[in-house]
Amino acid sequence: KGDAHSRQAECLTWLSLVNMLHGLASLRIYPSRGFQWAWERAALLGSGRLALRANAFSRASRHCTEECLAASFDAQAVANVAWAYATMYWRPSRALVLALTRSFLHTCGNAKAQELANIIWAVARLQESSKRPRRRGVGIVANAWLDAFEREAPRMSEQQLSITLWSFATLYADADVNTRARFLRICYSAFGERKAWNGSQALSNALWAVSQLEINRGALEFVTFLQRWYAHFEQVSPRFRGAELTSTIRALGSMQVTVPNSVMRKWCAAMKARLPEMDLAEVLSSVSAFAASRTLSECLNLSDSSSKHLILEALEQRFCALHAFSARIEDLAQFVWVCSQLRIAPSDAVLRHWFLCFSHVSRGDAQRLRSKPLVLALHALAHLSPAYVPAVFQSEWCAALMQSTERAGERYLLSVERLLCVTWSLHKLDMIAEPRLESRISEIAAKHVSKGRATRKELVVVLDWLTHVLRSRLREHQLASFEIVSLFIALCARYDELPAMAALQLWCCVGALRGAAVYDSMVAQIANWLSAGMASRDGPELALIIRMSVSISSKESARLYAAWCARVEEVLPIMGADELRAVLESIDALELTPRKEFISVARARFSQLLLCYSDDIVLKLSRVFQHYRMRRLRAQALPSRVHLDVKLGGSSLTPFS
Repeated sequence: KGDAHSRQAECLTWLSLVNMLHGLASLRIYPSRGFQWAWERAALLGSGRLALRANAFSRASRHCTEECLAASFDAQAVANVAWAYATMYWRPSRALVLALTRSFLHTCGNAKAQELANIIWAVARLQESSKRPRRRGVGIVANAWLDAFEREAPRMSEQQLSITLWSFATLYADADVNTRARFLRICYSAFGERKAWNGSQALSNALWAVSQLEINRGALEFVTFLQRWYAHFEQVSPRFRGAELTSTIRALGSMQVTVPNSVMRKWCAAMKARLPEMDLAEVLSSVSAFAASRTLSECLNLSDSSSKHLILEALEQRFCALHAFSARIEDLAQFVWVCSQLRIAPSDAVLRHWFLCFSHVSRGDAQRLRSKPLVLALHALAHLSPAYVPAVFQSEWCAALMQSTERAGERYLLSVERLLCVTWSLHKLDMIAEPRLESRISEIAAKHVSKGRATRKELVVVLDWLTHVLRSRLREHQLASFEIVSLFIALCARYDELPAMAALQLWCCVGALRGAAVYDSMVAQIANWLSAGMASRDGPELALIIRMSVSISSKESARLYAAWCARVEEVLPIMGADELRAVLESIDALELTPRKEFISVARARFSQLLLCYSDDIVLKLSRVFQHYRMRRLRAQALPSRVHLDVKLGGSSLTPFS
């Protein structure tokens, strides 16, 4: 703040300033930004090699120009300053960065292993804290550092090599292939020269860094490194902490390598031992990393499923210790997601505790509810397919999702993928959404379908859900809402992109649209689609077509009858018992009059399948054949009803005579 302070700063040597800053960082004392600015001014002046005017350090010009800098500091001082700045999360000024950069370029030939590790760790720490994108280019400083690292790597300790691996992977994971290959070649050589690794963090960092940097995973050096890493891990796995186990399993999963069963058993044993020391969120994060890796899960599925059950058993014990009032929706969603990924359903007691925790969470603070974990929880439950889902869970889940989406302004449900998760899960669990939620889902789905955003696979999922909703409306004799009718019309508009079964699905649920203005046109259009593809229908589909025609007026059903009869006569000799019964009962309910040839073939097939039916079904279908015969005779314009009764009277009406 004046000439006197400037002269005082000149009396301070560069070494004393560096030691002072290093001591503050070592003691975890974090001064203010004003102290940082004063220290940088004093450091640049106190080097004794700067000829700067006193007014050059005013706050208006706190960044010195490049001409004012002198790069003659030693490598140890550069490393100490960089380490202190990274420890205290200070952002260095441009003047100091230029001074340290020039100093390192002049003295990197004499830099030692600890100094190299501290420098790259500091740069990586500051890069990570600033949340800037990774560096793609490698400049002069990085090449100089690599030259020094290649010289000092054989003399690095285990901790120094671990820090270097993590830092380089954090900084240069997106760098060019040659730079990464050169760094990994040096690391593989240094790793192979060590007979034992005693630090769990060093092993975890080494594997994570290789997973981020390695591209050629079929190279001999990479395979040799993995084999040595597996051997070291089996020796020191009991020392691994929870975070290190999580990092290890994530790295193995990202590399998509075949892990030996002995290594996986060691990981599972170490994970079970660490479970009591970890909180539930950390446990779920680690186990979910294991479950998310398809390669590791398949490895255990094929060889040693007991280890997987061991992990799930320990996880269930840890989850059951969770109090319902302290549960979070994120933990509940992740728990069922882990179980679904491991393809092991939790026990009934654990599921009851899960539903109890969910009930407390849904009735608690509405601000804690989030749409993403709610949808994830329902999607995972649908994959687990539990034998029993409480009815109260359905209403609570729908209410919770409505609250979260209303607070978030429907941003979450706008994407097709998330919408399909909800529709598929509701259909899988046979859940009926509340009217408000059902209308909102239908409205958003209709927008996506009509605007062409949904693919063919996504259209099928939406169609399945719509069929499920409309069938429930048919069972309860309810009419469809305007939003559901709009979604139905949007799906019919994209009929050409749907599979062959789509027309049958639409025919099965179109009866729920009765009363809508477009009902008659929709029925006629779907009937035309069914008639055009009738030649490819098999027995169950034909039975379903005629059975669902009962819920539709006879006028629309009659349009299908001619094409349907021609196809049924072809498949009647091979039709199953249930299909034949459905066909006969549906024709009788619709009061249709089949041809004489159809009755003959149906009677012959019915005689072959008599042993498949119970007595009451045999009696019922026998009466159906009686009705067919009466209708056929009535069509011949008999003189009177009395003559008809006399003509058909007696036991000759039964098909067994």
